[in-house]
Amino acid sequence: MLGVLLFSSQQFETKNGDAIKSTNGNVLLGTAAVLTEVTLSGFASIYFEKVVKKDSETFSIWERNFQLALWSFPVYILFILNNRGGEVGYGGGWSLIAVCLSFFGAAGGLLVALSIKYGDSVLKTLATTGSIILSSYLDHYFLGGPLEPVMKLAGVVVILAICNYTFDRTPVEDPSFCKNILSSQVHKKKTNDVEIYKETQNELNT
Repeated sequence: MLGVLLFSSQQFETKNGDAIKSTNGNVLLGTAAVLTEVTLSGFASIYFEKVVKKDSETFSIWERNFQLALWSFPVYILFILNNRGGEVGYGGGWSLIAVCLSFFGAAGGLLVALSIKYGDSVLKTLATTGSIILSSYLDHYFLGGPLEPVMKLAGVVVILAICNYTFDRTPVEDPSFCKNILSSQVHKKKTNDVEIYKETQNELNT
């Protein structure tokens, strides 16, 4: 989180170091919208991980992605109809670059799904953050994009976070082991209760 904040902080400043001022901007509304988007994105990642790993119905990554993508169709169709095709009309403006971007977007969705299936939501988020940092470095060295010292520091923070999570040697508790311990404790308690009950009955009989 710190790396993302440091990296994004440069977007709120101009080349002269002055804060960007927008007459139509609403800081409170924008912050609320971003927090809502981040929260929903986190819940979506966790829910997708649950569906992929814990659901009794086994579907492939392709089928799950297609199933979840169907829910976005009505929303996008409403936006398209409301915009009325824009200046170029429906389906206008398609080029080879646009087709490639669509293909890469679909491939990226499959990669995200695979990272969640064989990893987890946290690892997926770290991979996404690392890809943003790597893209920015490549943009700077090959296309002359901006790369401020704060952005370099953000890159170091993100790399340390990825290494800290990836190479963490903390043992993970086995749920079945915990379940067995709990069941044995319950069984022991029941046995003790039965013995106490028998002793009480014997004392009453005598």
